[in-house]
Amino acid sequence: MPAPSKFTEAWLIDWTRKKLGDPTVCVELDELQIMQCIDDTMELFQKYQPRIYIQPYDAARGYHRIEQPNDITIGVVDVEFVRVDYSNYESIEGALLYDPFYFLSAGGISGIDVQTYDMIRHWTEIISREFGAEEGYMLLDDGRIFIQCPGWMKVNIHWTQTYTGLCDVRRPYYLLFQKLVLAKSRQILGHIRGKFAGVPGAGGTVQLDGEYQRDKGAMDEERLTDELMRTSLHYLPSMA
Repeated sequence: MPAPSKFTEAWLIDWTRKKLGDPTVCVELDELQIMQCIDDTMELFQKYQPRIYIQPYDAARGYHRIEQPNDITIGVVDVEFVRVDYSNYESIEGALLYDPFYFLSAGGISGIDVQTYDMIRHWTEIISREFGAEEGYMLLDDGRIFIQCPGWMKVNIHWTQTYTGLCDVRRPYYLLFQKLVLAKSRQILGHIRGKFAGVPGAGGTVQLDGEYQRDKGAMDEERLTDELMRTSLHYLPSMA
């Protein structure tokens, strides 16, 4: 696996040519064709392994519209909300989901009179108004994000950004990226070699391996794309 500083288009083109037989076998792929395979692989990574930028934001109670942080931002993959003002109230998890009468009937509170019940009811209504609204977000058509906060919150916005080059590919995925470029290059090579029935050789006509390269490249690309898809944040494994 190359060091990050050496993981470049030039290195990847040379690696692909050598894997396909260069220089002992004539490789009919030029640099432009392999660059196209690199660009196609970059698009796959953009889809399944997006580049993430996390923008922290302190939000007061209410509604907020937040601008995209820069020009290479293309969308939002997730928004995390963390309440920071729960400590002002003495409440327990789940208490706001039930009417106080629930606790009476469940035996949680005993010996309570109507006046005390009314006080508890009033208290739960106040807390429900304070905390009852759920946080949420919506991506607007112009690329901005609209968030709703029921109280003071720390918000982490996970923006997706475009890949600017191989420097944005994370090192654990170098080998997967290389193999995908190779698989795509095999298919192009197979189509090129498939145009020739054979070439003259010392012992007669030499049959080229266009069909083999094309089929192997297609199978490898399908397998590797599935492997990449399984790294996606949105991938849900089958329970079967």
